[in-house]
Amino acid sequence: MSSAARLLAPALLALAASAVSSHAYACFNVTRADLDARVKKLKLAHTALEAGDNAKARKVAGEVATFLDNVEHNTHREADGKLLDPTTKKLIDPPDPSLLRRAVRIEALATTRLASTSDADKKASLERFEKVSLDKSGEPTLMADYAEVLSHFEARHGAALMILRSLRDKDLIGSAEAYAALARLEAKGGAKDASDAALARCRNMTKRAQAVCKV
Repeated sequence: MSSAARLLAPALLALAASAVSSHAYACFNVTRADLDARVKKLKLAHTALEAGDNAKARKVAGEVATFLDNVEHNTHREADGKLLDPTTKKLIDPPDPSLLRRAVRIEALATTRLASTSDADKKASLERFEKVSLDKSGEPTLMADYAEVLSHFEARHGAALMILRSLRDKDLIGSAEAYAALARLEAKGGAKDASDAALARCRNMTKRAQAVCKV
């Protein structure tokens, strides 16, 4: 290869990569039916999570999150922010950003609840939760879910316990799983009475107490 060719090679490779990227960007089209289908799938993921089918919830929520992330980053937007439906040729509203946040949140909960999930996958789900779903609102159900996810990481037990105790003291914990996480953390710290109280609240909030409410 000549010197000139060697000098041009990196530029040509970069140009080729750019062309592939641009093509992929342009080819990711979204229809109204696509978006409606993902809303239904997200409801399915939530139902699976509530039923304790964490594997299904993780799979479905992950698929929805991946799709919505592609819509967010790899679709062409019109000047008003709308998307062009290639089927109907009509402009449609982009998906509500809360859908992606919800999908990532469900995926993180399901991932960390699964005993078979690798530590690397659990860590990745936590990081994505913090990046996409967590905000500064301090909304109780969001914070309870966040603390539950944190409770699966020993280095974050202190933060999880602080959040859950604060919510407990205000009677703002709305899930049995969050109370179960609090019970486990209190038990680990030697606070048996607090752990037992959290387990009692847990049992009153779910029909799956035997599977959920344990330390």
